[in-house]
Amino acid sequence: QMGPFNTDVTLKFYKVFTNIGQAYSPTTGVFTAPFGGVYYFIFHGWDARLLKSIGLKLYQNDKRITGCFDSNDDVGLVSVSNSFVLKLDKGDVIYLVLSSTYGIYDDDYNRSTF
Repeated sequence: QMGPFNTDVTLKFYKVFTNIGQAYSPTTGVFTAPFGGVYYFIFHGWDARLLKSIGLKLYQNDKRITGCFDSNDDVGLVSVSNSFVLKLDKGDVIYLVLSSTYGIYDDDYNRSTF
């Protein structure tokens, strides 16, 4: 379980399944484009705590690309998911932010991914 926090927090994914070229840093949670081109990003966020909500934002450099939010149902499950094809210049950064006052959860089923 992670969150809620009083401020937005860049998410750091320590379980890295594919990282060709080491462009994603699990230390910072930031993907840095190694060269200019078109990139595909997909993310999922999940939580299973009662009375919680989830809110994730995807950023390119300092510009928010999207914000996805969900409030729990009567079972206590929340999830968000989205994907984007983005044109990046070399050195552009992409990162996922957990919005303040929201939480996220992950377990061995890998339901929260970037």
